[in-house]
Amino acid sequence: HYKQKPTPSAAPAAPEFSYLIPSTHGLQMAAELDSPQRTNLAGKKALPGREGDEWSLRWQRLLKDARSTARDEDAIVLIEELAAADPMRAISVALTETDSELRAQLLQAALRSWGATDPEAAAGWVVASQNIADQGEALAAIFHGAARDPEKAVELARKLAAQDSTRDYGGYLVAGLGRAGEFALAVEFALNGAPQPHPDWV
Repeated sequence: HYKQKPTPSAAPAAPEFSYLIPSTHGLQMAAELDSPQRTNLAGKKALPGREGDEWSLRWQRLLKDARSTARDEDAIVLIEELAAADPMRAISVALTETDSELRAQLLQAALRSWGATDPEAAAGWVVASQNIADQGEALAAIFHGAARDPEKAVELARKLAAQDSTRDYGGYLVAGLGRAGEFALAVEFALNGAPQPHPDWV
């Protein structure tokens, strides 16, 4: 927080979204993202943040089509690709979707993609966020993405569990590994990789 110097003119309006900046040591996140204004896909003419760039142009082309299963699937793919480059921009779009089922799918796509590039930062954001209704599903999506490198995903689960024993990171890991098709590793971790066997995870 900072004190703004008095000015005779009206202060400019605050931006609709602020973005988390991944870094080696931590994350920065503005509070605006914790209370987004939701609209459905039909109401979005451009992606928030950088109107007129390549991602917004792709989004506009997508919205020219009538709402359908195929269009929703294309939106999920676009969000997943966007999240690889700008995860918080992708999450901003996901969280402003009014359709609850599509919102969950878009959010999982964004987190899955972020999990593939920086799973520790993604998990840190989810745990700190007040805007994620089901943190377990969100963390499982992150481990789904992280499972592209299964051994590193296992290492991350153990690291996070050591830092915070109140969360079931092993269970989220097993769910993510299962979604990624790493069934043998998921079973091995559930039965032998955790401090105690968890057959209920598989």
